[in-house]
Amino acid sequence: MFTAHSLPLAMARGCKYEAQLEETCRLVGEAVGRSDWSLVYQSRSGPPFQRWLEPDVCEFLKTLSEEGTTDVVVSPVGFISDHLEVLYDLDTEAVRVCDETGLNMKRAATAGTPMQPCDRRG
Repeated sequence: MFTAHSLPLAMARGCKYEAQLEETCRLVGEAVGRSDWSLVYQSRSGPPFQRWLEPDVCEFLKTLSEEGTTDVVVSPVGFISDHLEVLYDLDTEAVRVCDETGLNMKRAATAGTPMQPCDRRG
């Protein structure tokens, strides 16, 4: 699954953000020979009544586990490098969900990061 920063729906409707992300995911999927990918979002903020792009990465991981998925590769395609949001949202929160649900998660490294920080489950 590919992740990108979520945006408020009102903002997303006025730009090509989602379409550009979908195209990026499709191209990367083709390059690695996979068509079974999903685009999910992370780093939602703002007031709870404001709708943002979904699905949320952690909620999607829970759904995958409930559907019987055992392994997942997470690629932060919407981020050019690791920074606080990537490290916290994926390497802390998503790893916690995977630990709780039994999902085996591997995270693709971002540009300039030789190691995968959450790759601790073999």
